[in-house]
Amino acid sequence: MMFADDLKLCFHLPVDTSLTISRDLQRDINTLVYTAASWGLKFAPNKCVHLCFKRGQDLNAGLYTLDGNPITRATSHKDLGVLIDVKLRFHPHIRLTVAKAGDLCCYQPTEVNCVPHSNLYEIIVNL
Repeated sequence: MMFADDLKLCFHLPVDTSLTISRDLQRDINTLVYTAASWGLKFAPNKCVHLCFKRGQDLNAGLYTLDGNPITRATSHKDLGVLIDVKLRFHPHIRLTVAKAGDLCCYQPTEVNCVPHSNLYEIIVNL
């Protein structure tokens, strides 16, 4: 069994037409499920998330389903090694990466500059 992996669907959701676009997005998800099945691919609904990127107020983006299973709405998600949040800020990703680097060298640096140069190569390779 093969699985569809690292697939993204993007829509621009103007506030006045969000219901129409939400319906269109659900239609496209259904089409993807059907097409993937015809190619012998499956989606893992438990590994799928829905992020709504926005400025200011929260858009009612609706509930989406994948082959009858609800797609979890998330505020952040790690994709291809990068933590992405709904406000498109990199602070959470940077904090997570610095904390992971600190764990690898057995202490918590407060700044990147305080990491001994002798440890930098090993830290970068192990990230």
